[in-house]
Amino acid sequence: PPPPPPPPDEEDDVTAAEEELRQIRDRQKEAQRAFHDERSAGSGGQHGSLPAHSAAGRVPPGTPCGERHPDFRLALLLPWVGELPPWTPYFAASARLSSPLADFLVFHEEQDLAVPADVPPNVKWFDLGPGGLSMLLGMQLGEALNLPIRNATVVIKALRFMFDKWPRLVAEYKPTFGAVFSKYLNGYSHWGYCDLDMVVGNLPLFVSRAELEQHDIVTYSFGDQEALYLRGQWTVHRNEPRVSSVWQRCEHLAGQLQKELLLKVAWVRRMESRGVANYPKRFQSAEGCYSHQAREEPRGAERSREEP
Repeated sequence: PPPPPPPPDEEDDVTAAEEELRQIRDRQKEAQRAFHDERSAGSGGQHGSLPAHSAAGRVPPGTPCGERHPDFRLALLLPWVGELPPWTPYFAASARLSSPLADFLVFHEEQDLAVPADVPPNVKWFDLGPGGLSMLLGMQLGEALNLPIRNATVVIKALRFMFDKWPRLVAEYKPTFGAVFSKYLNGYSHWGYCDLDMVVGNLPLFVSRAELEQHDIVTYSFGDQEALYLRGQWTVHRNEPRVSSVWQRCEHLAGQLQKELLLKVAWVRRMESRGVANYPKRFQSAEGCYSHQAREEPRGAERSREEP
């Protein structure tokens, strides 16, 4: 059944949010067009589109990738709510050596003054404006789930409330990033997520061709290899709709998205009304349902292609 409409006492807020949503959508479309214009203006450089394969096929395994990898380009998506952390310059500097293989797309809200002055060109910054991340998330999730605009507006409003209260909640939606930021992913072979509190290093030295060619999803861990789940610190996906839509098999991100968000809002208000400052958060990690579905879905899709 379709999600319930918003309560009557929220009608005015919903109407105002709908108008704000339309304005934000126009601004984001313009930013996306400018980004793609910048990429297409290059000629194989770090801002240009991916180079075409030669007539002889792909470069043989083991060949150094040079200034830009001829076959793969990764987009690591890093949305951030609130002030950029003080270690951001160190993260950006550590990403420089990965420029032949990966771009890091950092989405923030009015933090232009905090963006480090000397950053490598493969670390790209996008100012979504105040409340822009909740707008983009709610808008794109609503579109992917075919939510009526009124329900999508309720989702946006709940996301904005929760991000203001607990910015870390954005990590719960990491599995959806391929859909949420899809308009920024043209020309990339893979998309993924990591964290700003990482020292990235030289990715071309340890991300293997076999991993990117043979697997739909690649994740790295340290010290707990016996546990089979995707890590929020580093997970990379093949940039294909079949892979980027696996998250829709998790109810808290899809069919029950609005309900789950409203339960989160109700829980925060309940704790605040009791004067409780520190309380357990209602958080569903990507290392749970999504890991299970990511493991099952590609196998099921493969079987369906093989069966007559």
